[in-house]
Amino acid sequence: FQLCKDAVELKPDFIIWPETALPWTYSPNDDLLKEIIKISSNHDITHVIGVNNEDSNDKKLYNSVFYINNQNKVTGIYNKQILLKGIEEPLGKFLVPFLSQDGFVLSKGQNQLPVATRFGKAGNLICNEVVVENSGAEQVRNGANFLFNFSNDGWFKDNYISDLHFYYARLQAVENR
Repeated sequence: FQLCKDAVELKPDFIIWPETALPWTYSPNDDLLKEIIKISSNHDITHVIGVNNEDSNDKKLYNSVFYINNQNKVTGIYNKQILLKGIEEPLGKFLVPFLSQDGFVLSKGQNQLPVATRFGKAGNLICNEVVVENSGAEQVRNGANFLFNFSNDGWFKDNYISDLHFYYARLQAVENR
């Protein structure tokens, strides 16, 4: 909560939370999420939060980013399109399963467009999507005015992957202007 309070004091337009900042599935009634949003409720701030998203109709689970305004209203969702092999999708027969309590299996988002914000359209790249050359270009072709990269690099402490994400994010920005 203190990180959120400190961020609000800076009067940002967005507070960006990394991939799976909330390591469970989204619910508008989530007590933790409500408390986070309450901290910024008197400010015109959009929280952009990494959280899983369940589609109960199709029994699918997505690695997602939710855009949530200061009144706890979801204004946009992006579902990751390029899954990490061996972790999020099988690599041969190898898979570290990401399952919810109801047996949902992680799935690819399809044709995910940039999310409209009051500053233009936000292109979204989650984790390894930033290292795929055409992922940023695809978001730009679909109207993105700027790009966000959501990576939970805390998973990779003291590892080259954090630097890799950072350098690729810079390259995506330059390549896509």
